Amino acid sequence: MSESNLIKYVQTTCPYCGVGCTLNLVVKDGKCVGVEAYKRSPVNDGKLCPKGVTCWEHVRSPDRLTAPLIKKNGKFEEASWDEALDLVAAKLNDIRARGLIDEVGLPRVAATFGHGGTPASYMGSFPAYLSAWGMIDYSFGSGQGVKCVHSEHLYGEYWHRAFTVSADTPNANSIVSFGANVEITGGPCAAARHASARVRGAQRVQIEPHLSITAGASAEWVPIKPKTDPAFMFAMIHILVHENPRERLDLVFLRDTTSSPYLVGPHGYFMRDPDSLKPLIWDSSRNAAVPHDTPGIEPMLEGRVVVAHAIEIGVDEERWRHTDCSAETSFFMLVSHMHKYSPEWAAAICDVPASTIRRIANEFLDQACVGQTVEVDGEFGVGVNYVMVCQHFELHAIKCVRGIGNQLAQKDFAVVVCTNAGGPVAEKTTDTAAASLIREYLSQD
Repeated sequence: MSESNLIKYVQTTCPYCGVGCTLNLVVKDGKCVGVEAYKRSPVNDGKLCPKGVTCWEHVRSPDRLTAPLIKKNGKFEEASWDEALDLVAAKLNDIRARGLIDEVGLPRVAATFGHGGTPASYMGSFPAYLSAWGMIDYSFGSGQGVKCVHSEHLYGEYWHRAFTVSADTPNANSIVSFGANVEITGGPCAAARHASARVRGAQRVQIEPHLSITAGASAEWVPIKPKTDPAFMFAMIHILVHENPRERLDLVFLRDTTSSPYLVGPHGYFMRDPDSLKPLIWDSSRNAAVPHDTPGIEPMLEGRVVVAHAIEIGVDEERWRHTDCSAETSFFMLVSHMHKYSPEWAAAICDVPASTIRRIANEFLDQACVGQTVEVDGEFGVGVNYVMVCQHFELHAIKCVRGIGNQLAQKDFAVVVCTNAGGPVAEKTTDTAAASLIREYLSQD
């Protein structure tokens, strides 16, 4: 066979979203002629979405942009790189001369990078320039999931920011999803992982107003009144902390790995050590308040105590010094606050029967696996809960009131950068444990 007829497979990573599917570029005569999924990839398990399958086609597409476009007289016209860079530099110099912050205290420059799967390491020296520039508004976001680099996804970030991927589906026994339509937005990876979990016996409850694709593929669909998800969630918390004995909860996890034992002062802020300013907890062995990272402590998780000396730090560095002051643990305050949010209270708001809310919350707790461990790359994690909550909040009205939806129009200059769209991505990771696990997986037959 002649050299010109040889076909090579170049392994790389799809750059179109944060999933990072492994794929093989099919190369013939030095040109990319196709794409195939890498069958042994632990990320996508040999599957690709339609965008990944066709990502190679843009390389020689006649519609591919190879030069900057500048709008002149209402139409985009091709320009040279010198002209485009001069235009950008002139606008940025004008902004710097007027000040990086506008009259209401917001950055005059906004930046977005096309999609959430573009880490800074792929941008060369550009992140260093942005850092040196000063204040920049990154609040537009960039999207995530199978629709990355798509205009709807990018501008959808203005409104709901609902593109969250919950990657632990293969290990979960119980999934409660509030409108996260992962069977569609999560691509083939999310669908395949959920299918595998269902075969294993995992149950997903989909809570949302309409019967979506994800709801249809779930064990149960619970219709709910639009924009009332928080009421359902509050009722779930109420059931956990007020209708179940404490020993059923993962108290060790709350005590040792969260801020639940932190003491809260009368102004609603953490009580802090007057010298180190570290948050205080109540050490049951000493019967005294000590900084949270003091060795050999037994943190009190729930209760009210009197702290001899402490300081609270509020917004704008406002401070209050206390002597012999009453304080409560964060968990104690949570329990007290959630008392009124019963399933009956929530049922009147979200049109879901109290019995349904109570059943789902208790089934969720039944699968929590409190105290069990899981091995990850040779190390054991304690108190692993094989349950997940996926959230898709619709905050259109709130964010519009805050003006987030109108930010782009208000900016003096917005830079929209779509980096490395469809190009080969360097195959590397700084997580040595993950890299070791992947190498071990790929070495198997």
